[in-house]
Amino acid sequence: IISENDEELTNNDMVYKLSAPSRIEDNSWIVPGKVAWEWWNAWNIKDVDFESGINNETYKHYIDFASEYGIEYVILDEGWAVNKKADLFDVIPEIDIIDLVEYADSRGVGIVLWAGHVAIDRDMEEICKYYSELGIRGFKVDFIDRDDQKAVNFYYKMAETAAKYHLIIDFHGAYKPTGLNRTYPNVLNFEGVYGLENVKWNQNLDLVTYETTIPFIRMTAGPMDYTQGAMRNANKDNYRAVWSEPMSQGTRCRQLAMYAIYFAPFSMLCDSPSLYEREAECTKFIAEFPTVWDETVALESQFGDYVAMAREQSAERQAFFYPPYSRIVGLTLRYRDVEVLHRAAVELTEALRTRFSRRVLGPTIPPVDRVRGEHIVEIMLKIESGASFARARKILREVIDTVMHK
Repeated sequence: IISENDEELTNNDMVYKLSAPSRIEDNSWIVPGKVAWEWWNAWNIKDVDFESGINNETYKHYIDFASEYGIEYVILDEGWAVNKKADLFDVIPEIDIIDLVEYADSRGVGIVLWAGHVAIDRDMEEICKYYSELGIRGFKVDFIDRDDQKAVNFYYKMAETAAKYHLIIDFHGAYKPTGLNRTYPNVLNFEGVYGLENVKWNQNLDLVTYETTIPFIRMTAGPMDYTQGAMRNANKDNYRAVWSEPMSQGTRCRQLAMYAIYFAPFSMLCDSPSLYEREAECTKFIAEFPTVWDETVALESQFGDYVAMAREQSAERQAFFYPPYSRIVGLTLRYRDVEVLHRAAVELTEALRTRFSRRVLGPTIPPVDRVRGEHIVEIMLKIESGASFARARKILREVIDTVMHK
């Protein structure tokens, strides 16, 4: 890549354009968005009547927070499966995945699971099939930590298998992107960067300089999961590496600006709901800021000093209620008699369209269309981010009750 000016490096999609075209025919199920993340803030929430930690009560609190602000996902990071066994079917007793998925669905939030690459590679097909059937939306796959041929083959196999079961992927412990996100657009993000997690343990950092160099270097390769969003912010003299209550270097507005500058279709909110609720104005800005764009214009920038971009989403995206202008609610219908199921799905869809108009998509048959003898059909409902989710849920219940009692 040759450029006359620094800013030309910040808006370069050469890697993407030189990659193999998409192998996914229907990508309507791929939903980019924000994700409430608990590991960075050490499950550190306040003013609750339960002990915070890796348990359902804590995750329901994160789900409630995500639902309130229109954040698309909540992640269960390392700890939900028994540690050091590399067995993703061995869930700790404090976590009930089915209960969390049902609760999240009722609040318009998707659940994503963390997975070490060794564990998921052991039985990738069965793991993806099983958790897709439970309603999990995707995986954050971690600790690959190399880029030899075996690792590269794993990336492609993981992306392909996940796509088969309609699962999104965020690669962590990963090498820089090489265009896989074009070939398999369900791969929404890659780490491959010295991310904000390092403030939890490294005292000797100069992130203020680093954060204004990576848009010119690392980001030329593709999406970048830097995991920004810190609400504790320090200058050079006050900065301390703290595991349980980490802080960023630089101002809070600097953290907000990263959501505009760093391209991350699957973008973390790294801090605690307690701090986000205290800084509600900042949280509202982050939650409503898009993660994907129709046009980007690089403005005057200086390597290692400052970065400026103008980004735009087309009016069409807003008109058709694509995220972030909407939250996605998935309805799953199951029944043993496939003909009865399909008639009911069509009838329910038509009834929903009388109340929700073009916000209703489907009915569709999922990749896994039969579980334990029951056939499956799915309907998708898009609800504007500014609309009352409680009101939408009430209308949804009324329509379902009407159809059921016909």
